[in-house]
Amino acid sequence: MFWSNFAVPSVALGAAVIASHADTVLDCSPACWIFLTDSGVLIEFQDGEGFMVGRIP
Repeated sequence: MFWSNFAVPSVALGAAVIASHADTVLDCSPACWIFLTDSGVLIEFQDGEGFMVGRIP
């Protein structure tokens, strides 16, 4: 997980942990990116914009 504020450290978490705490994660920051290393999928959350998903080649 990468936050929109680069002063906050990125963290490695299991997908189940992020999914079970998704509301809390999004309450902490209006924007963040989650990279699923096993599938190469990047999920981008933007406040008011929703989210976008794409596979990194």
